[in-house]
Amino acid sequence: MLQNEPDLATRLDKSGEKLRIVLPLLSKHGSDFGPASYALWFGYIAATRPALVSELEPVVAAGSRLSPEQTATLYRRHFLDVEATTVENVSLAFVELLTQVASSTISVQATTSRTQELLEALPAAVALESGHAVSHEIAEHSRIIAASLLTFGQQLNRAQAQVDALRDELQYVRQEARIDALTSLQNRRSFDEALLEKTDQAAATGTPLTLIMIDVDHFKRFNDDLGHVMGDRALRAVATTIQQNVKGKDFAARFGGEEFVVLMTDTPLESAQRVAENLRQAIERICIRKTATGETMRTITVSCGVALLQSDDAPIDLVDRADGALYLAKEAGRNRVVVAAARPVARVGAKPAPQLAPQSAAGAR
Repeated sequence: MLQNEPDLATRLDKSGEKLRIVLPLLSKHGSDFGPASYALWFGYIAATRPALVSELEPVVAAGSRLSPEQTATLYRRHFLDVEATTVENVSLAFVELLTQVASSTISVQATTSRTQELLEALPAAVALESGHAVSHEIAEHSRIIAASLLTFGQQLNRAQAQVDALRDELQYVRQEARIDALTSLQNRRSFDEALLEKTDQAAATGTPLTLIMIDVDHFKRFNDDLGHVMGDRALRAVATTIQQNVKGKDFAARFGGEEFVVLMTDTPLESAQRVAENLRQAIERICIRKTATGETMRTITVSCGVALLQSDDAPIDLVDRADGALYLAKEAGRNRVVVAAARPVARVGAKPAPQLAPQSAAGAR
């Protein structure tokens, strides 16, 4: 089932609340303030790992403190297999906390400037009443206080720079988590999010939304005959061709294995069908050659299923209909485009006649 991810602001708030509870526990029971200690006590408060909670509860009840060795052992036991989302939540909490600290920079700088003005003016006023000795003493103290405030402001400026760098790094990690490492297209997670967003948008605006599902024909045979290195090269070539032929608001991703998807906003079914046929023909022109000799090893063909979002569709219905059309394309001989019927196509029993896109001579094979 596709689920919408909570927005970043909500997650920051929740992570920040947990971290504010973690800090007193860390101060009282943690071995240090390092990342491993933060992870342990953040996990204890989040209660996402019952085994970890069970091991830390006696420590809290006894009012004792973990040793560095105990911290390292618990971290290895419970967090070496930590999921990316947990790491991200902890990172978000650190960003939120550091942002709160660094946000005082502007107010501290303003206070420093105003305090400097007041303290510099004070000796002159006092001199009129108490003489130069008192005024010089107060002036010396004023300079010390002003210098301390200025140093604190500079430290907060450095903290702000660190927060900005951490935020940029976290954003980079979030983006990388949505890219397929082999093909550099968006990955399945990114597609799931885009599908939810674009189906909501299509429902709100009444604009057409179409989906093309693409599957490399006989890819297992390709791998078996030429090896996985050549198979990876073929997938990258297909991905590059898809990316070159998909423009504007359209969204291309690797769906999994040798399957790809193209989500097309504000695109009627006939236009999506033409795009799918153009993609099929462009991919068919790809030749995989031996690097050493330039000899052509194999051409690549794909089958495509195209579906239009219906008014009463859930996001998964659009995927199911496009997948059903792809299944029919495979059944009809591969290397062709099939357009889905308005309702899901049953895969058992009698099958409706596929609606085929216009084919090149190669497409009739």
